[in-house]
Order: sequence, then C-alpha cells, then structure tokens
Amino acid sequence: QMLIWGWRVPFLITLFPGLLALWGRNRLHESGDFLQEIKPLQVRAADAESQGEEDSEVVENIGSEVERKVEGKWAVAELLTNYLAVIFIGFGATAATATAWFVPPFWILSALLDANLGATDSLWVGNASQLIGLAVTPLAGFLTDQRGVAWVTLAGAAFFTVIGLPVYTWISYNPTSRSVAYLGIGLFYGAAQGFAGATIYLFNAELFPARLRCLGLAFSYNL
Repeated sequence: QMLIWGWRVPFLITLFPGLLALWGRNRLHESGDFLQEIKPLQVRAADAESQGEEDSEVVENIGSEVERKVEGKWAVAELLTNYLAVIFIGFGATAATATAWFVPPFWILSALLDANLGATDSLWVGNASQLIGLAVTPLAGFLTDQRGVAWVTLAGAAFFTVIGLPVYTWISYNPTSRSVAYLGIGLFYGAAQGFAGATIYLFNAELFPARLRCLGLAFSYNL
C-alpha cells in the first residue's frame, strides 16, 4: 500500500504548513530599506538630494547606478549583464549547501549503513542528523544577527570542509558501529548541515539588489 499510494501522504500533510506559511508571508510588511530600493533610481536620487549635503555621497552613488542601468532594459538582461559573476557565486553556495543536505543523511545511509546496520537503524541515524540540524539552526540565526550572513555562510562552509572527509573515512572504516554512525552522521554532519543551510536563502538574496532579488535567486537555484 505504501508503494501504491502511501507515499503521497507526506505531500498531503505538508499542504497545511504550506498554507500557513503562505498566509503569514502575505501579511508581512516590507522593510523601509526594501521599499526605498525598489523606487525608480531617479526618484531615489531626488529623495537623497533633497535631504541635504550630508547625503551627497548617497546621491553620487545612486547617480552612478542610474548611469549603469540602461533604461528600458529587461530585468533578465540587466541581471546577466551586470550580475553574472554574482549568479555563479549564488550557484556555488547553493550547490555546496545541497551537497551538505543530501549526501551525508541520504547517500551515505544507502551506500554504507543500510547493508551493515539495517534499514531501521539507518533511518534513525538520518533522523538524528535532521534533528541536530534543526537544533543548530537558531544558533546560526543568532550569529547571523550578530556577525552577518556572509560570516555564518563562510563558517559553515569551512566547518563542513574540515570535517567532511575525515568523518566519512571514520564511518567507512566502521560501518557496523551505531555509535560511529550517530556521532558522524547525526552529530557532525547534522551540525554542519544545520549551520551551513540555515541562512543560505538570506545569503543568496543579499547578493542581488532588491529589484532583481527574486530573479537572481531563481537563476542561482536553477542553473
């Protein structure tokens, strides 16, 4: 029954939190900085200039942005012309985080642990990895507020780089050990997954100006 129709049940269950998230997002107010950035560039320059000489640097920066932006250019053309390198940075960050999300708690389970620990223990090791990732997420969010999203992204990537191969080697030499599986995949990989992936959406979003943010995210995630 599970193979015939049961696999659809989790997708149906996710409908409820999905609708709740949609309801909440539609009631969020945009920040003042975002509303200011999506104004036409000439309007932003006029607003900044009207505030006095102390904002002369802001006026100059916006004026330079007006010169760089070709009037009437489609958003896709502007993105590919002015932000191509940024797209590849976002793609690299996305690919690295996806690797941390899917390889340790899924591929290693099927490649190493299923045959040695059994499907049940292997499944619980994967669950432990997800739970540790969830537990680490608030810490990553706190550090993002304190140090910035770039710092947290770099720290998460560095942590995964340092532990990735040694932990995998440790597990591969001890595929029948439950403690090694829980420590390696559950704790170490789970912490890396939660920390590196907690704010990756924010990291990618901040790579692009507000008027191109959704399009830039789409390109980064779908290359």
